[in-house]
Amino acid sequence: MFKMSERFSLLFLLYLQALSSFLHQVCADESGDEVQIEVLFLPENCTQKAKKGDLLHAHYDGYLAKDGTQFYCSRSAKDGQPHWFVHGVGEIIKGLDMGLKDMCPGEMRKIIVPPSLAFGEKGKDTRYEIRNCNTHTEMMSIVEAERYIKSLDSFTKFINCFSCLDPVPPNATVIFKVELLHVRRGPRSMEAFKEMDLDNDLTLTKEEVRKHLKMEAEKLKVEKEESYFDDVVSDVFRRNDHNADGALTVKEYNVYEHDEL
Repeated sequence: MFKMSERFSLLFLLYLQALSSFLHQVCADESGDEVQIEVLFLPENCTQKAKKGDLLHAHYDGYLAKDGTQFYCSRSAKDGQPHWFVHGVGEIIKGLDMGLKDMCPGEMRKIIVPPSLAFGEKGKDTRYEIRNCNTHTEMMSIVEAERYIKSLDSFTKFINCFSCLDPVPPNATVIFKVELLHVRRGPRSMEAFKEMDLDNDLTLTKEEVRKHLKMEAEKLKVEKEESYFDDVVSDVFRRNDHNADGALTVKEYNVYEHDEL
């Protein structure tokens, strides 16, 4: 029979083992600066995990680590809807993006981001009116996300999803509390490529991309003029058909370099 002290030690060890799975994750970028991750809630089914290029749907709150002042809340910003964004491609600030790696739908995390991976030496004032991520989500297709990303200037890309931020002082460590709602196949996934590649020749023609767009529109019951599809297809090929042969290869299409390749 265990002595009281031995029993306590065993229970404490088991507690630490369980707790470690929620607290141990730390991400670091090339500069060595770290993003600290604490898992607040992990659903039983966590088989689908966010990877680079996936389309994520999330609510998040932003706080100053120094005093806990809240500078952003997606539930109260504009229409209060969660944000859609592509993971791992620079649509949101780098530290937050790093902290979302391998997150699964239903999971909640606390992500602590150092200044170098957040708003840097300049911080963030209220001069800017940042575009909301929800403006381009009526069709979650290859081109809608692509056109949106390409339309942003470098500053807007850096803090894309933060509309009407309250001020963030210079050199501020920030904390995000994130609830991930959905993980969807991203606009450049290989699964989407295979769906569009109707003749399985590992290239996409303009007609194949056009058919895919129209199919997506029909699924989502979105009505678009024919000229809309013409413009979108032309834009996609203008930006990505590097050898101008009228077809997109896997390499030209897969700009996010998915692991599937």
